[in-house]
Amino acid sequence: MASKSNRVLYFAPHQDDELLTMGLDICESVKKRMDVHVILCADGSKSGVRNVLKNGKKCNKHEGTHCYDLTTEEFIRARDREFRGSCLAMGVKPENIHIPEKRAVDGSVSVKQAEDIMMQYLQLLGKNSLVCTISSGNGDKQHRDHKAVGKAAENLVNRNVIPRCKVFVEPYHYHQICDNARGIPVDPYVLKASPATAEKLKKAIASYSLWDPEQKRYAVGYHSVTVEFNDFLKEMKGWWFWKQNASSMTRKDRLIAQHRKWRKLYKQKQLYYSMKSCPQPDLGALHLIHIPVGKTEDYRVFCETHAVDLRDKDLQRLRDGSSFWCLAQEDGTVVTSGWMAWKQHFYIGETDFGFHTEKSGSAILFDFNTKPEYRGNGYYGLLLRAIAANAEDVQTFVIYTSPHNHASDRGIRKAGFRFDGAMTAKGGSLRRYLRGHGFSRIYRKNQFWGLRVRS
Repeated sequence: MASKSNRVLYFAPHQDDELLTMGLDICESVKKRMDVHVILCADGSKSGVRNVLKNGKKCNKHEGTHCYDLTTEEFIRARDREFRGSCLAMGVKPENIHIPEKRAVDGSVSVKQAEDIMMQYLQLLGKNSLVCTISSGNGDKQHRDHKAVGKAAENLVNRNVIPRCKVFVEPYHYHQICDNARGIPVDPYVLKASPATAEKLKKAIASYSLWDPEQKRYAVGYHSVTVEFNDFLKEMKGWWFWKQNASSMTRKDRLIAQHRKWRKLYKQKQLYYSMKSCPQPDLGALHLIHIPVGKTEDYRVFCETHAVDLRDKDLQRLRDGSSFWCLAQEDGTVVTSGWMAWKQHFYIGETDFGFHTEKSGSAILFDFNTKPEYRGNGYYGLLLRAIAANAEDVQTFVIYTSPHNHASDRGIRKAGFRFDGAMTAKGGSLRRYLRGHGFSRIYRKNQFWGLRVRS
């Protein structure tokens, strides 16, 4: 019998998640002779494939017509057969494939339910077991059940019930969120299938694509996410990173986490835009407020008058060479606000790049925020145009945003900014771009095993 320290628990929200998202790691754990357990958290009953199977249409995914009116229980059992076949193909022992009696109903998994399932199996199989599941930060399009299961594991880490868990990025979301620091805060570990692992995974995929109605096999998984299965079959890749409790991290753990964070910054893309000038926009009932560089006392008065939180870092920005801009209503309510950096040192934390703007005619616009109740009305773009029209002596305005921030992208483009490209510190494209705008003394900070140096 395997020891508890050698035991790994994979919590899959639905049938097929154990394969598409965690399959490569499951195969690797089996290969390393670990005691691998796979636990299914939801019943998969709400899949639209159930209606597809009875619609009477001919299917181009197999030879046959859809004429199978399955009850909810029959449909769940069909999905569970695919799940078991997948796990067995990857080398999981039959007795280690778990379908909880009180699993959640598909589409309604709560964080509390997921936590209860995890605690049930941690108590049954040992709290020293390594927990693996899907990350909760895989973008806006992530299934709510996936998010709930991921959040449950993170909660157990935060409460120090488990010191850390291994969280996986869904491969079909990876390219949408790879530059999102909230979704993937560090440079993730990449899994690639060896020839032997690839063969196991192909057999597991076959369990989800098997069409044999006489044996009650309806290829539910393949009908449900055909593109995802085809892409996985072609790529055979996976991504994961650790979620760890800070109090249980060793110095080595902290150094590794810091190192991987800075590696991600080095490769992380940001979208850059620029604009030369702008005519004075019509502000309507709003009025433009500008706090110039160095006017810290003016900013204190502004914060008191307009019920804005006074932050030390904002006062430091004014001292360093940034100016504050906002649009406010007649009653003093600040609708949207932002900052302009000019004639100073500036650091883009999202890419770990620093540079100086003293000798440049270009300014950087950054850290804009529109109050939630005013979003969607074009105020962000209006403020950008107002700054470009009123800032004196600035020849070019540069602004950047994250690739996943679609709202900012739309607002910036509508304001009249030109999209200059998606750039990273890696490869030199960002350095060339900054030099092209007259910025000087460009350097990249990087973290190498805890030691920060300049390059």
